[in-house]
Amino acid sequence: MSEIKEKALTKLEKLINDGENILKTKEYYDHNAGDSGVCFISFTASGYSVDSKLFNQWKQDINLFLSSNKSFTISYNEFLKKMTHYTSFECTEWYISILKSLKENISDDTIKLDFNIEEKVIIKNKKQNSNKIFIVHGRDDVAKLSVESFITTLGLEPIILHKQANEGKTIIEKIEAHSDVGFAIVLLTPDDEGRLKGEEKLENRARQNVIFELGYFMGKLERKYVCGLCKEGFELPSDYHGITYIAMDKHCGWHNKLAKELKAAGIEFDEKKLLEV
Repeated sequence: MSEIKEKALTKLEKLINDGENILKTKEYYDHNAGDSGVCFISFTASGYSVDSKLFNQWKQDINLFLSSNKSFTISYNEFLKKMTHYTSFECTEWYISILKSLKENISDDTIKLDFNIEEKVIIKNKKQNSNKIFIVHGRDDVAKLSVESFITTLGLEPIILHKQANEGKTIIEKIEAHSDVGFAIVLLTPDDEGRLKGEEKLENRARQNVIFELGYFMGKLERKYVCGLCKEGFELPSDYHGITYIAMDKHCGWHNKLAKELKAAGIEFDEKKLLEV
């Protein structure tokens, strides 16, 4: 057996074993009873769900593996076909069956591997869409357009959710579909007001969807690939204290600071473009 084939089969075996361990975390979700199921895919029925953190990491590992070799006839999108109609438990079973089939095809030499599937190679492919920058925003259109213009000037591709086709997807499905990016910028603007129970003073806060998407991208991309841009008078979420963020000042000093974060994250752009902003 060739070294390439052996490494591919070893990786597949690990993915299959990880999936089978995820199945052991199943919990029953009753939609009609109002249970908050863990990573339940369909919100219109009841059934078993699995641990969301393990499930999402496993999906990412599968995606990286499938993208590591152009000889694979199955793509990650084929895994996603089951995503909107089944529970996460059933999706896990479906994924495992495909992985087992792929393993058999490689064992029988039905699929010829064309390069080394090293773990390091897979990690490099993780940022394959590093020119795409997701912009999370609230209701401050001026801030949103300013950041969009800045990213475009750098020669990068800004991804703004409402500008993408719906294709019958829910909001979370659209986020997942367009989250294959190299970096996420989260605009923390004072669009809402809130306070602790028992207190009288209202504090300026970001929209709830912005906080949700902040956590989503910090989990998916890792913190170093996410940057918060905060406007003055904004109350930071308590869990966000101690994490670096950039103040969105009126004199646009945030341009150079944000460019520095992009560069540190490995995002390639023409630094001379900063002079055009």
